[in-house]
Amino acid sequence: MNFFDSAIYNFLSSLQNPVFTMFMRVMSSLVSVTVIITALLCIFLLFKNKKIFLYFTSLTFIAKFLNMILKGIFKRPRPSVARLSFETGYSFPSAHAMVATVFYGFIIYLIIKNMKNKKLKKFLIVLHTLIIAFIGISRIYLGVHYATDVIFGTLFGVITVFLFVKFIYKNDWLESEKVEEKNDKSKTTSSKKATKTISGKKVRRK
Repeated sequence: MNFFDSAIYNFLSSLQNPVFTMFMRVMSSLVSVTVIITALLCIFLLFKNKKIFLYFTSLTFIAKFLNMILKGIFKRPRPSVARLSFETGYSFPSAHAMVATVFYGFIIYLIIKNMKNKKLKKFLIVLHTLIIAFIGISRIYLGVHYATDVIFGTLFGVITVFLFVKFIYKNDWLESEKVEEKNDKSKTTSSKKATKTISGKKVRRK
């Protein structure tokens, strides 16, 4: 364990107490399989939009898959400290930090782009940012990850969201907007023609 990882872990371990440990375990569980599946179902029922559901599902699976590849490349063992949670597999980068950043980060992106209520927007952005942060911190506190695992897991998560939005989400979104624009233009054109026809008939009657 290097100086930076050791300093962060020693600081967090000095805060250990039953209540804080329970809180950290709850935060860590916010990216468990059960929670993610439940959240995906809630998103589907809330938005009633298959595309949004597929975006979240595919993005989460992409993050998990990339994390598995990266762990296989780096093969960093987990910290040899007194762990407060049982984990297996390699340590770098943190899957919890990466998936949390991808899942809750995409929610933040959608909030920024779609929510009009400024006060609620700020509150939700801060809330989801804190969730991402505390999930990462919980992994160090529980002794299952180094601080650098979490930092790079978060960084890889940010990159994943950025690339997903740029090359997948935005393209689909623009296509749907173009279709809507065409429909709006055709509706406007047809309504203008109908107005001209009606006004023409009125003039003839006179």
